[in-house]
This record gives sequence, C-alpha cells and structure tokens, in this order.
Amino acid sequence: WFSVGSVNNPQSLLARMLNIAGGLTTRTLTYSTHCIRAITPYVSGVDESSAKQTSWENVLKHSKVIIMWSNDMLNTNQIAWGVPLHESYEYLEKLKELVKLGK
Repeated sequence: WFSVGSVNNPQSLLARMLNIAGGLTTRTLTYSTHCIRAITPYVSGVDESSAKQTSWENVLKHSKVIIMWSNDMLNTNQIAWGVPLHESYEYLEKLKELVKLGK
C-alpha cells in the first residue's frame, strides 16, 4: 500500500481517482500510528503514539506478562524504514532467558 516512488504511487493514484469522483479526505500520520492511537489507551492507559517509550530494563524488571501481538521483532527491526535500534537485541535475549527460567 505504501510506496516511496512518485510514479504509480497507489496513494496518489487513489487520491486522483477520488478527486475526479467528487473528493476525499486525506490521511494523517500512518496506518500503524492510527492503530496505536486506537488501542493503547485501552491497553496501557495512554496514547503510546506520542508518549515516551518504556525502557527495556523497566519492561523486563516490572512485567509479569509481556504480549507480543503479531510481532517478529528480530525480523521487523532489520527492515525498518528508519535506522533500526539494534540495542534491543540484548534485551530480547534477556527476555528469552527469563522465559526459560519461568520468570
């Protein structure tokens, strides 16, 4: 759906077609950000799209349950649009160890 090219960009083509048919409203932010805004107030009590992120140290120290929903952090981190934060790999290894220990 998202294309970085200017030729045959599906968002631009759809907007042109909808303008011909009478108009449209454009999007703000991204699909992912809107999903985060919709669900995180119910899960964590705050809009996570604009909040500071919780550090991995706090997550590992204070969480009883960690839910990774439709997530492959190792794979996704390598194909991120921006610069991937490879610092998270050490915490994922610590998380694996905690799971093995049953904590």
